[in-house]
Amino acid sequence: MNFAMGLQLEHSIQPPSEVSWRDQLQRLRDGSPSVQELVNVQRAIDRECLRPSQNNSAEPGDLVQITLCLSRQLLQWSDPESGRYRDSQLRALVAALGLLHRNGLTQLTAKPYDELRMNIANRFIDIVDGRRRSQMSLVDRMWKANALYLIRLVDQYFSLIKRAQPLADALAIPLLGLVLDGACIVYPHSRGFRSL
Repeated sequence: MNFAMGLQLEHSIQPPSEVSWRDQLQRLRDGSPSVQELVNVQRAIDRECLRPSQNNSAEPGDLVQITLCLSRQLLQWSDPESGRYRDSQLRALVAALGLLHRNGLTQLTAKPYDELRMNIANRFIDIVDGRRRSQMSLVDRMWKANALYLIRLVDQYFSLIKRAQPLADALAIPLLGLVLDGACIVYPHSRGFRSL
């Protein structure tokens, strides 16, 4: 598919119908969604960012799951037609991370955070690895440059999310610091050994 065809395809994509977030999530989990479905997910997320709806708003857990699904490898990116697909997937992922940020999500528990971090790193590797620039057509180089920009944007949005510490760690570390500070008062010669 050439670049001009890709632009024509974008204009021929139908507007998304009102589909629930759980239905969107189920479609992403069922397998490789089409470019049309990825664009519809992106548009639904964009619409939610711009005009939040009270009756069809996304639950935070569903939105995290949609983000995780979009960050996975949904298609073999070595496929000759993968440029448009990769572009749609990354744009939907940017929109999902933007909606998470807009909804005030600043932390993720360890498992989804680590999975999302690993998936983003794998998408970057997928984009960077591959054919040499001299072996690529102009259109492929344009898709790759656009994908590099989008994956960097994904990384920037992801950097706004922190890994949540378990409650025990969040309480134990400051408490341990207080105990060690108290020990330094009682035993002044131990001050040089405190590393926290």
